[in-house]
Amino acid sequence: MTDTVIPLRGNRPLVSDIPGMLRQLADNFEAGEETAEGILILIPTGAEENFWPKILGFGENWETHYRIAQLELAKQWSINVMTDQ
Repeated sequence: MTDTVIPLRGNRPLVSDIPGMLRQLADNFEAGEETAEGILILIPTGAEENFWPKILGFGENWETHYRIAQLELAKQWSINVMTDQ
């Protein structure tokens, strides 16, 4: 008799595996499952001397006001989700 192990998550990385999640996102873009003209990545620094987050952007060269608007929309969405309990 043989036991069969059935993976519950498939090949997806844990959300705590940041490099793995970024690789999965890149795979999704390459497979055409995700599309975007550009992407913004926000990295909290947590450093006391420099508390500003790092903001990385890839893709089309968006104007500054568009990047700010996207961050504002993400902030408002987060507030709505976190306070709508």
